[in-house]
Amino acid sequence: MNYKPIKEVRDQLKDFDCGNDDLNVYLKCFAYQNDKNGIGKTFVLFDNNQLVGFMTLCSASINFEEAPKGLNLPKYPIPAIKIARLAVDKRFQGKGYGKELLRHSLDKIATLSTFIGVRFVVVDAKEESKAFYERYGFTPLPNKKRTYILPIELVNKLIK
Repeated sequence: MNYKPIKEVRDQLKDFDCGNDDLNVYLKCFAYQNDKNGIGKTFVLFDNNQLVGFMTLCSASINFEEAPKGLNLPKYPIPAIKIARLAVDKRFQGKGYGKELLRHSLDKIATLSTFIGVRFVVVDAKEESKAFYERYGFTPLPNKKRTYILPIELVNKLIK
């Protein structure tokens, strides 16, 4: 398995289909532009030269009022890194590639957290993806049931 930045594989995306039109359109029409413009960085996973899936990371923040209580956080936006997109082609779903994409995302986030302040990993989970993220310790924000977070302290435990 290997990861390639979106700019290296733009011509290999046309057959990707994860079963979700929004994610398919994002990869094929917006991922490269967002990468080029510094909005989100997309990495594409290949296995035996077949495009298996992709993930996009970007910066984010959580408003203090939305953060879980009892964490002794400052009363201003809390820095986070967002897994903005993560999808596996239908042909490869159920084979552990989603877990691999998540592990790779968290590995990059762990590395970044040694250079920049980050308190949480954030993901806006689609209904069909909630159980996937919950399995790895992500919890929903109290007032945003689609927005899941993972404290940065748990990231290193998950990538080992």
